[in-house]
Amino acid sequence: MPWLPVHLPDVDFRYYSLSLMFGAALLTLWFVLVGYDLKDLSARTIASLTGYLLPRPDPALEALLRDAFDRFDRDLSSAIGDCGAMPQQPGEQS
Repeated sequence: MPWLPVHLPDVDFRYYSLSLMFGAALLTLWFVLVGYDLKDLSARTIASLTGYLLPRPDPALEALLRDAFDRFDRDLSSAIGDCGAMPQQPGEQS
């Protein structure tokens, strides 16, 4: 590997993966010894990475937005009128 500044011995990839697994095992052991609940820690990590642990919005802001959308919906339905009835096509009988 000419791009590396130091010479590394020719070691098979399986030994590198073994050292990675050993490091993960030591990290897990450290978490257990410190007192972390690994099941809860992994669940919280996955939930926070996927975005399910976002903080709730301010209740006053939420009420303000709900009121604004309610007024918008009311104004839109009064502007559109009764769109539930389908107009008849010429030649159709009801």
